[in-house]
Amino acid sequence: MPEQSSKQQLIIDYIRNITERLNQRYSGIINSDGYNRAVEMFRNSELPYEEVVNQINELAKQTVQNYKNEREKRFNPKFVKQNHEEIYTMLEILVKKLNERGIDYQLAGALCAYIKYGVESNRTHDDIDINLNEADINKFKEICEEMGLQFHDNRLTTSRVLKNGIPVGTHEVLATLDGSDFHIGVFCFERKNDGTIVNKGYYHDENGQVYTRDDIISFALANEIFGREQVDFRGQKLTITPPEYVYKLKSYTKKDKDLVDIEFMKSKIDKDKLERIDKLSKFSRIEHTKVKGLEQNFNYHTHTYRLDHSEYASDEEVKKML
Repeated sequence: MPEQSSKQQLIIDYIRNITERLNQRYSGIINSDGYNRAVEMFRNSELPYEEVVNQINELAKQTVQNYKNEREKRFNPKFVKQNHEEIYTMLEILVKKLNERGIDYQLAGALCAYIKYGVESNRTHDDIDINLNEADINKFKEICEEMGLQFHDNRLTTSRVLKNGIPVGTHEVLATLDGSDFHIGVFCFERKNDGTIVNKGYYHDENGQVYTRDDIISFALANEIFGREQVDFRGQKLTITPPEYVYKLKSYTKKDKDLVDIEFMKSKIDKDKLERIDKLSKFSRIEHTKVKGLEQNFNYHTHTYRLDHSEYASDEEVKKML
């Protein structure tokens, strides 16, 4: 039997090997979090090495089966039809209310492309994602309540942590529907007077202190991706994120749904616009902002934040966590 230190290394090597093989075969089925959890689970096991390998193999089989089940559901025509009925109906109601209140928003994700080009996807959509100006969050909360959705604002109680410089976890602001997987996920941003945009991702450090990771988008790039492009959607004006930017973001990932979306978009998007976005993105910068405190007015919907801007060493934008 190998010594404990060498046994640990053998286990880690085996997990790495099986992860690489499964990711090659099943389009990134195991992300870095899954790999790290497996290492933590097995590396210090007191069981014989051969038994640990058997347990790893069983976990891998279950992971593959779950992947296949999820893929079947995602591309099953029956589930796709049901999903689209719910998503598009909810989006129609949401857009009407957002427009009526003059809210600064734009739809995010692949739905932008499918709606712009007038084609329904052959897959289910997990949710409706929107970019939302933080100044309008209270108005958005009211809309959620009118739609019978449960509004959640976890910006100051976020469970997200940094992974490779990116806040990872569930949306800080979202709306859910009881008895359904449907939800609206919100990406917060701030529109500055000089025309720049700040994309804000909340997270906490090892001491529980809340920060925002501020992606500072220049005026020129903001014009490209936050220029309020609109398309017709069921008789309404829907503000969308340009499909070129959606394409750029999805090019970082290897999930089945993203590969399908990329294949759909690549012959339709404006290649010149994509090139401009690529070039201008190189001049974006990252800052980190410590959230020092929160003042709550007696008005139920109103929150005022005091922020202490502390710039850390800028971290490069890395591939989105799978």
